[in-house]
Amino acid sequence: MKIAIFTDSFLPGTGGTENAVLQIAKAHVQNGNSVLVCAPKYWDYVDNFEFEVARCKSSKVTSNYFNAKPNKSKDFVKKIDDFAPDVIHCHTNGNMLVFANGYSKKHNVPLVTTIHTKFSMTIQNDVHSKLITKIACLAIGSRLKHSDEVCAVSNDMRGEFDKYGYKKPFHMIKNGTPEDPNGYQDMTEIAKQKYCLKPTDNVLLYVGHIAKFKNVDFTFEALKLLNNEFTNFKMIFAGTIDDKKFVKKVEKSELKDKVIFTGNILDKSLLKSLYQNAKLFLFPSIFDNDSLAIIESASNRTPSVVIKGTGSSERIVDGENGFVIENNPKAMATKILHLLNNPKEIEIAGLNAERQLNKKWTQTAKEYQAVYDLAIEKHKNKW
Repeated sequence: MKIAIFTDSFLPGTGGTENAVLQIAKAHVQNGNSVLVCAPKYWDYVDNFEFEVARCKSSKVTSNYFNAKPNKSKDFVKKIDDFAPDVIHCHTNGNMLVFANGYSKKHNVPLVTTIHTKFSMTIQNDVHSKLITKIACLAIGSRLKHSDEVCAVSNDMRGEFDKYGYKKPFHMIKNGTPEDPNGYQDMTEIAKQKYCLKPTDNVLLYVGHIAKFKNVDFTFEALKLLNNEFTNFKMIFAGTIDDKKFVKKVEKSELKDKVIFTGNILDKSLLKSLYQNAKLFLFPSIFDNDSLAIIESASNRTPSVVIKGTGSSERIVDGENGFVIENNPKAMATKILHLLNNPKEIEIAGLNAERQLNKKWTQTAKEYQAVYDLAIEKHKNKW
């Protein structure tokens, strides 16, 4: 099958969607399919993948995001035409979905769309206007109606879809897990040396954008409460710093000597080492639907602490393969305190997380291919 993957977010961007699109494309190739990834051009970034890539014109929005302009890129459109896809799989609700809708109709190609994040929170974070957010989200709901099939990485998206006008059924397909052909390998020394971590440090970890919409303030408030009862810990925030005010607030607080900001980490060995050094992975985000960071943490035997009722909590069985808390900082502080005083619970949950949260990307790709087959059949009956 020839699969054209459309996305507004791809390498060299470093977010969860970028990584998911990369892994899905690679998995489709492993499963014997041909893949063309269609994405915005990022300056002079050179593509070198086991699949084809078509880049359209774009304009820079942030250091990590470029606004796609597919309709202004004749060479880009020609590359898609020459590829002649059997199906289009769109991993965005933005400009590329608008383009995909038009291309699908004009060329009679079935269209599948996957939504990875709560788009209302993304837009609100960007525009800071409830009215503009509502208008934009209703437009997204309308765009989705043109897809033959719609997917999401979490059942938590049902409310988002319903609120903004997409009330049809959708397919819930979970992301895959990072695969290491050599299995689990102890890499703890790398981060210990780089960040001067002691064997006695109780390391707590967050990986992701340091941004308000990721709820990092929640963790900060929880740590202040924890510090009143338990002082022997190190908190590491690993990721691109979008919220510089948050960093300044931490640096002026009583926690300044207990917190490390690493910035974005591209070294996979260093990132694995951070996960392995951590006692707990703290993930208070209510924005993410199926966080890849939680899966990566699990593959390194570090259990996560997540908020009840979020998309990220759907994989977690409280007390078995991770820990689920109520949506308040005190609950997080109480849970961390209990677990650091009962390390055996952390160890058991970490081992269970590694075993239970494991899912190959090739399996995820097969699940998507089953949806493509449905879309192709449905598309035949459209006209």
